[in-house]
Amino acid sequence: PFKTKLGETKVEASISDIGMIRFNENSLFRKQDSTFRYDGIRINSIFDIQDSTFLKTSQDSILNHILPPSKGSVTATLPSTFNLSMKTKFSEHFYLTEGIHYIFNANYRFLAYVKGDIHFNKRFMISATVGYGGYAGFNSGLGMGLNAGSGFSLYAGTTNLEGFIAPSKVAGRAAYFSIIKNFN
Repeated sequence: PFKTKLGETKVEASISDIGMIRFNENSLFRKQDSTFRYDGIRINSIFDIQDSTFLKTSQDSILNHILPPSKGSVTATLPSTFNLSMKTKFSEHFYLTEGIHYIFNANYRFLAYVKGDIHFNKRFMISATVGYGGYAGFNSGLGMGLNAGSGFSLYAGTTNLEGFIAPSKVAGRAAYFSIIKNFN
C-alpha cells in the first residue's frame, strides 16, 4: 500500500491459470483451415435420389477422404488470466478499484472496469461494477459480501447483470458465489 491525495492505495497484479495440456502419441487430430466447412449433401426430396453411391456417404467419410486424421502427440496451451488493479480507500466505508483484465488464448477482448465497494460495517458490504470489454462489450454487476466470523467470508453477485435484465438483447450472464476461509 501507498498513500495518495485520495487515500491509501494498493496495486495488485496477478497471472493465473498458466498451463498446458499434452495428449499422448495415440491422439488423432486434423490440421485444417478454419474456413473449411462441410454441411453435408442437400437433398430437396428423398424421391430424387437416383444413385446408390449416396448410401455409403456421410459427413465423416467425406471429411476423412479430404482431410485424413493424423496420429501423434499434441500440446495445447490453456487460457491464462492477467489482472492489474488499483484499489483506493477513500474512507472507512468506501473503496474504489480501477482495473484491467485479459484472458490469453481465448476469444476475449481486453476488459477495463471500475468497481465501488461500500462497507456498512466490518461484517457487511455491497459493490457495483461497470466495465467494457471481455466477451460481451459493456458489462455491469452487483455483489455483496459478509464476514461470517471465524475467518469465513461469503460473497455473491453477478458480473453481467444486463444479461439477467434483458436476456433477449444480451447473451452474457454470469453469477458467482464464494466461500473464503482465512487462516491466521
